[in-house]
Amino acid sequence: MKTTLKSIFFAVVSVLFITSCEQYDDSALSGRVDELDGRVTELEQQIADLNTTVQGISTTIRALQNEERVVSVDQLADGTGYTLTFSDGSTATIKNGEKPSLGIDQDEDGLWYWTVDGDFLMNGPDKIPASNAPEFKIEGGQLFYKVNGGEWIQVPGAETGFGLVQKVYEHDDVVTLELSTGEVINIPTVQSFSLEVAAPYSGIMAGETISVEYSVIEGDAETIVKAICDGGFLASVTGSATTGYISITAPAEVPVSATVLVVAVNGKGQMSGKILSFEKGELSLVSPSSTIGNQGGEVVLQIRTNMNYSEPQIDPDCSSWISRAPETKAVRTDEIVFIVSPYENPTDGQSRTGTIRITYGNGQEETFTIVQLATEMADGGTADFETFLSSPGRLKTLLNESTTAGWTIENAYMRNAAAVTPEAASKFPCLSGYTDKPGILTSPVLEGGCGILTVDYAPTVIASYITTGLKFKVEVKSDTGEILFSETVTDTDLEQAITESKEFTVNKGGKFTVTITNLCPMGEESDGFTTGGSSDDIYLPSVSWTGYEE
Repeated sequence: MKTTLKSIFFAVVSVLFITSCEQYDDSALSGRVDELDGRVTELEQQIADLNTTVQGISTTIRALQNEERVVSVDQLADGTGYTLTFSDGSTATIKNGEKPSLGIDQDEDGLWYWTVDGDFLMNGPDKIPASNAPEFKIEGGQLFYKVNGGEWIQVPGAETGFGLVQKVYEHDDVVTLELSTGEVINIPTVQSFSLEVAAPYSGIMAGETISVEYSVIEGDAETIVKAICDGGFLASVTGSATTGYISITAPAEVPVSATVLVVAVNGKGQMSGKILSFEKGELSLVSPSSTIGNQGGEVVLQIRTNMNYSEPQIDPDCSSWISRAPETKAVRTDEIVFIVSPYENPTDGQSRTGTIRITYGNGQEETFTIVQLATEMADGGTADFETFLSSPGRLKTLLNESTTAGWTIENAYMRNAAAVTPEAASKFPCLSGYTDKPGILTSPVLEGGCGILTVDYAPTVIASYITTGLKFKVEVKSDTGEILFSETVTDTDLEQAITESKEFTVNKGGKFTVTITNLCPMGEESDGFTTGGSSDDIYLPSVSWTGYEE
């Protein structure tokens, strides 16, 4: 503004100088410009002070809402205002003001909002909370504001009046800000009393009654505690001026959200309050059951909820082998761990079942079932092809060797991970397609039963070389040699070195072995490949399995 006024002035002077031949005395005009310059500077300082105070008021309101206390009140060195220091370490600078234009007021919802000439300052359809500091400016003799970096909005009806705080003083353990609009804000000092309420879970069932403890800090004999509800809730307070509890009962139809206002007022009229928010209660189990092997171990019960619930109860008939693990988390537990003992002497190889009950609300119940198998159950695994001793290479000599874990190849080659697409996790075997020396992969004895067996495979040559496709057999046997599962795979829809993945549902418990045999569909002893391979060799990038679950 100052620059604009001076620019206009100098433009006018320049025109007069050019068009006039007479000596011109500009002392009077210069004096007016200097006076105007001083007024603009003063106005800019007032706006700066206003924005400082607005920030200070917002900090004060936030501290008041968070029930922070004033630790000290210090007057500014130039005497133009005060600095308030709160118990959380934050500070607020409050500058003095006089004209009753800008202010704050407490609405029916109990919150403070910015006002101008007694009307709420608006940001679109919403009132601007006093905890959010708008920015102000003067332009063209009018007062403007913006919120959160938005557009500038003209203050309706306001001219240049923008006083805010006309007095700050301490009395009776309270710091009072007296606004130029006549409103007062009282902030308790460290010694003032406060209401503490144990925050309950937000979820509540229809007709359910919960108890919430409260305590009053620095209360007096005349302190009273009251609870005010909406949404059809009912509340009663039982206790003294220092401790007690609030009983809160939900209506037959719980609304989407509702609040209970708990307020403590002492004999001096000082007030402290808490707002408790509630919503319709929900509780469900992520999974209603879990299966574990005869070796026992941990089972995790996962609960998805927004409310409190009782201690899960283990049915008496299974309490000898299921127990609650020690609590390791906070009071609210969404994952509860149970310990399952080993199943040492299964009856006729039968599994056993235990039930855990979770009660919530007005007696509603969810049940969680643990099934323990008569056989050991493992998580599954993957063949450790990376531990074969031979290095990848197109060798004429067929390999017969084992991995560290005991996976054995007969009549096979070793290939590197990049030989297939997508690239394998490590080097892997290639089963020979010679009919007199078919390639075979055999696993060691594996524990825990087999759920899903997955075999990744691929052809080594282009499709035109293997017109009858690839053919191999997958067998799963018990540790005694009994065949538990057998399937022959014939695949003619193939691309060279492109991996296919096939899953076999075995679903057998106990110890087991896996055998994969190349069935050599070409039926030829040799195709004359000088590299030592045949057309129906089979890449096996990976073999994996999951544990058995009933």
